[in-house]
Amino acid sequence: MKQGLADAAMVPPPFDFEGKKLGYTVRARTHETKRMIKAGIRANGFIRSNREGSIGFLSGWQRAAPKLAAVTYDSIGRGYNQDGSMPMDGFA
Repeated sequence: MKQGLADAAMVPPPFDFEGKKLGYTVRARTHETKRMIKAGIRANGFIRSNREGSIGFLSGWQRAAPKLAAVTYDSIGRGYNQDGSMPMDGFA
């Protein structure tokens, strides 16, 4: 990073401190990443178990007609397992 060969890196402490001294920004810490992953898994569980609620969210978020949101949900709603991993049949 000192040589300008990388824009970002995953580094353990105290190298995050050294990066800050060089002008780099700490984008995330390990405990924050874990929270993000856990939230993603919980959201995926909601999506898979609550079709109507998910369609309502998609409709508002995409500013789309409910029918379009339903088609979107049906296309991607089963794209992930309960734990957030992709199933073997994926998006087939």
